[in-house]
Amino acid sequence: AGVSRRVQLDAEGSFQCSVTGLIFEVAGPARVTYSLLSWSKYAPLVQKPWVVGGPLFDVRCSAPAALLCIHFPHCLCLGGAGAGVTFKVLHIKGGSAALEPSAEFSASHIKWVVSSLSPVGPLIHSHEPLRYHGAVILYKAVDEHPSLSFWVYLATNNDSFIKDISKTVKHSKTKFVQIEKPPVCQKLLQEGKKYRLICEPEAEITPEEIEFVDGSLLKLKSYFEVYLEKPDDFTLSLGTGSIMTRTRTSRRGAQALLDRSWREMAIECLQIEMKDIDDIRAMEEDVTMQKLLVLRKWREREQGHGTAEALQRSLGEKATYEILQALQGFLAQS
Repeated sequence: AGVSRRVQLDAEGSFQCSVTGLIFEVAGPARVTYSLLSWSKYAPLVQKPWVVGGPLFDVRCSAPAALLCIHFPHCLCLGGAGAGVTFKVLHIKGGSAALEPSAEFSASHIKWVVSSLSPVGPLIHSHEPLRYHGAVILYKAVDEHPSLSFWVYLATNNDSFIKDISKTVKHSKTKFVQIEKPPVCQKLLQEGKKYRLICEPEAEITPEEIEFVDGSLLKLKSYFEVYLEKPDDFTLSLGTGSIMTRTRTSRRGAQALLDRSWREMAIECLQIEMKDIDDIRAMEEDVTMQKLLVLRKWREREQGHGTAEALQRSLGEKATYEILQALQGFLAQS
């Protein structure tokens, strides 16, 4: 079952684990023990049209009657407050499973009223294609060759999925080291949509594209293999050019990427003048700050209408998680 976490809750109330995102509601003192599980082990129990909605946990409690509710983190972007999306909780008991209703859901969690304790995790059913908060996991091969070789995984931001990936890589014949980077992908990943990995300068990338599905139930997860014969500064980006991750990237490389995607988006969707963007770039070197200053310019022009929701409408499908977070942070500061 992997690493267990144990927490002593001393009184009635609601408590959140900062590592897993789980929230426990208790009626009194209790000691809760919980561990992250792999969905792939239980794949036969998840029947269509239901799909995985977040991590799977085994939860135990020293005083079961005291544990009233568990809120499970989910990895969906619920545009339009989740219209058309149904949530249930898969409750695994021995070799069988029950689908139990969720009490309610929010932008980040699915609430379940505890019936008994054993492995539990959220499932979803939607009539529309789902959009997920993603995670990009990057591994570099460790060998004597001067060339560089990477495995790049595209996952839902779901700890069970990410744990499976690290287990696969650990058991691979090639030795890999994980490249530390912010794991949350800046794109919303859409179910069934095809994504390409783009490298500047050009690299050998196999396969050319991957159709994104939540691979939690699959034993083998899809990944891109990236091979660079002559290691140099380079930039990896995903799909439509939104920056995914940078490894040993020069400022010049990042700037080129900004020229191609960020400026196009600001001009096309937000009607920002090219001259304004050039002025911002001349004044500020940091790419993140450039983006923030463009948002500020847009917000000043929109006056009272410059909300995160208005921005999402303006950007349409191009609205990345990172941009919306940046704007919300900016609004909170002002």
